[in-house]
Amino acid sequence: ENNEYIVTWAFGHLFSLCDIEDYIEKKDTKWTMESIPCFPEKFKFKLKGEDKLVSVSDSNDPYIFISTNNGYGLSYNADEVPVTGLKASGVKSISLKNDVVVSGHLYNDDYEYLTVITRKNTAKRVRLSEFEKSTRARRGVQIIKEVKTNPYYVLNTFIIDYKKQIGLKTGTELNEIKLTEIPISDRHKTGSSISKLDILETYEVKELVTQSE
Repeated sequence: ENNEYIVTWAFGHLFSLCDIEDYIEKKDTKWTMESIPCFPEKFKFKLKGEDKLVSVSDSNDPYIFISTNNGYGLSYNADEVPVTGLKASGVKSISLKNDVVVSGHLYNDDYEYLTVITRKNTAKRVRLSEFEKSTRARRGVQIIKEVKTNPYYVLNTFIIDYKKQIGLKTGTELNEIKLTEIPISDRHKTGSSISKLDILETYEVKELVTQSE
């Protein structure tokens, strides 16, 4: 429970060993039979196939919340995730069925809301108290109303201070919205429209500070 650990969320098995070609600095250099066997001083690793890193945090908050594209969310204690080395692939965070993780958060009891942004340009804030703590590697519960004929897929979720703002990227435009402008709703609603244009990406708006500050 200190700042010695970094928690990550990933989609897939994450890491594999690099091929011998990845150790050659010049792309036009070819390896020969004389180069075999190859014993690098330091082994390199790369993401496997279509695996990707979803989120990274160095927070020591006690709870984890995982959100998925199909609108599932799972909350559990952070101490369920074991401490591992840099080269370890980690443990399963949530059970997926034709789904992918879109975000992961570490949070504490000071945070009140989960903010949900959908790919249909809707948003809502849901009280975290609606989500009972579960255990790691389960499927979780719906964080957005399930509409089978025209589903609301989740673009991103946030657990941040209510005074913060969220940035919205829509094509070539960047806009900001205050969290307090997003309606509070329950987890069974689809949310309210926040943009007439398609939202491509979302992010927490940060303030720039000078080195002296």
